[in-house]
Amino acid sequence: MSPKKTINSQKSPKGSPKAWPKSPLRKATRTSPRKVTKVTTSVTPKAIIKKTSRKNEILKLDKIPPKGYIKQNTKTSDALLTLKEDDESSEQDVVEKDPPSKAVSASIFDPVAKKKKEVRLFGQVLEPQQFKLGQIISVASHEEVYQDPKNRIKLEATQEQTLTALGWVYSKNRKIVVISRFAQHLVGLPIFSHGGKGLKKKEKSEFVGIRDSQYFRGTHTDSTYPNLTSHRIFPFAPANKTHWAVINGDSYVHFTRPLSFAYNTRCTIEGRLKDEDILRLINLTNSRRPTNPADPAARAAPR
Repeated sequence: MSPKKTINSQKSPKGSPKAWPKSPLRKATRTSPRKVTKVTTSVTPKAIIKKTSRKNEILKLDKIPPKGYIKQNTKTSDALLTLKEDDESSEQDVVEKDPPSKAVSASIFDPVAKKKKEVRLFGQVLEPQQFKLGQIISVASHEEVYQDPKNRIKLEATQEQTLTALGWVYSKNRKIVVISRFAQHLVGLPIFSHGGKGLKKKEKSEFVGIRDSQYFRGTHTDSTYPNLTSHRIFPFAPANKTHWAVINGDSYVHFTRPLSFAYNTRCTIEGRLKDEDILRLINLTNSRRPTNPADPAARAAPR
């Protein structure tokens, strides 16, 4: 009798793995059906849709019109930062969107001045009864910057010069001598040193010299009148010769140019004149005051 054929010799089913052709590709992908379903992309379709919606959101924010750009640009930056926390793949978008917003904000917040400087409030508001005749006080003075029409130079923003909507303004802490008080304001005479040049190119008959009693008493004057003597008070009495409260040897009171200040103006009381000096200064001011009978056309024209 011929031997019986074993079961292994039977033909394998058509769909079984033994029926697959022997090739490197088939051999590499040969796995169980459960493992085949796991071989997919690293990003699920749900995640892809979510990322696509975020990109559309960024594109919508980029199309915002320029009006109110700063406020809306902040929202764009916040959205980009949120994407950066959720997905590191959005870092490139954040880097590309930030530089334009920084450039725009810099041009808006600092359009004129090249150097950013802190605003310093000078002095304090005093009560009206604290002001006396003959006091020397410092106040913030603001005047228009004069420009010669024949030789106009280009002005730049500095600590003293500022560009406003009405033109350039020169600001300085100006010393004045109080000569009169009223209900809501006081009147004083300004002190000038003209940059250390004294009374060169000035009308000498309209100025009277003023000197510090400790350091510059008895110095020369270019005026036609004797000098006034200033006496510093506490806390400026013990001061060095170069201290800003010390009135130097080139200072003069312009007694034909009175200034007025409201009592709520910030100021600092630095010194005073003695009674005889304040009386002499008031008399000089009154001597140049126009009288009612005087005809304006008969007055001498200024030089």
